[in-house]
Amino acid sequence: MTDVLIVGATGGREAALEQAIKLSKNVNKVVVFKDLKEGLKQFSDSKNKPFVIIGPEHSLVDGLADDLRSQGYKVFGVSAKAAQYEASKAATVQLAIRAGVTHPNTYIAKGANFAKNALKYVQDHNANSYVIKADGLAAGKGVYLPDTKQESLEIVNGLIDGSYAGGAGAKVINFAMRRRGPEVSAMVVVGQSPEDYVILPLSQDHKRAKDKDKGPNTGGMGAYAPVPSSIVSAGQYKKIDDMAAKLLAQMHKDGIEYKGGVMYLGLMMDEKLGGDPTLIEINVRFGDPETQVILPLLNYAGVDVYELLYIAATKGGIKSYMNNYGAIKNYAAITVCLAANGYGYTDTPQKGDVIYGLNNKYSGVTVQMASVTNNGDIKTNGGRVLYVSAAAKSVKDAANIVYKAIGDKPDGKKIFFNDMQYRHDIGWQAR
Repeated sequence: MTDVLIVGATGGREAALEQAIKLSKNVNKVVVFKDLKEGLKQFSDSKNKPFVIIGPEHSLVDGLADDLRSQGYKVFGVSAKAAQYEASKAATVQLAIRAGVTHPNTYIAKGANFAKNALKYVQDHNANSYVIKADGLAAGKGVYLPDTKQESLEIVNGLIDGSYAGGAGAKVINFAMRRRGPEVSAMVVVGQSPEDYVILPLSQDHKRAKDKDKGPNTGGMGAYAPVPSSIVSAGQYKKIDDMAAKLLAQMHKDGIEYKGGVMYLGLMMDEKLGGDPTLIEINVRFGDPETQVILPLLNYAGVDVYELLYIAATKGGIKSYMNNYGAIKNYAAITVCLAANGYGYTDTPQKGDVIYGLNNKYSGVTVQMASVTNNGDIKTNGGRVLYVSAAAKSVKDAANIVYKAIGDKPDGKKIFFNDMQYRHDIGWQAR
């Protein structure tokens, strides 16, 4: 029996990991802590060191996985060198070029004339022809799709002076040619060699704050899985697999050992390419909110999530391990984010509202806490407050289950808090 420490507690991702890993017959104790030292204290009486799973990207970029491994811990999470692909979108573009992977043509403004060149690019191009991407960690909020030149200038000036995207983009800004088509998230668990990887069920995140993909980009307002064949055909899936193989092989060739962690491929099924995948970004950890829908599908298929991650982090052989389960099918999952008033529109969303209805049991529903406080009453404490999730035979059925648990008044019969915002159309692509 193993003890497990999940480092993070920054969102629903860690809550979903905890829920999935607790189902393992091989796990004794699971705790989630944002602070590593406090988390390790929970195992001070144990004879063995806990298996550590690192949730957030900033910890990986800062080298936490390397530090823990040097102290003898078994860790699921990539090295700081490997994490550069999330820390720098420019590094991902350059990797894609070397690997021969399809990606949007990108102009990278950097160096001594960085600000001047970035502003000149805006003046010389139509605003709706490109996407602005801050270079650096921006918690999923460093991508902008401007509609007008004035909007572009405001974004770029905000990135240059550090007031946008948490300071990401203050030295490097990427201008990627805007592509069109459905976006798809491919979470790839990587074992101990470039050839040893598995692609988990494909999912779709919903970034825009409002229904029908309106409003500003956010860290994610909900997700569903799996993606239907009408969006990703068998042939296109093979191309995603080929893309993963090429990227991992090129990293290895470049001297970057990407292993024992997640390679998250942010893809667009490009309309100009007949729906074939274009690489938009690489992240180096499980997605939030995609984790909330992917892990339940693994559980339903009989996969022990702890075993999968432990094998990936230690001895490898995850391809052969997953062959025991065949295709993950027959179920679908959906998660809906309940966000605080102002989320996506301001850096200081509304806090302190009591959350009602959490003590009730909703058939087929799980809840993942994200930004909350619990001092008697559970209250909101940030942008993405919690996620309401369900799995069923279809995305439509799962959506019906989830939305029945979300209320519109504080009567305690359903989940509700004052001024909450959420999308009513999560999973519309597959319903």
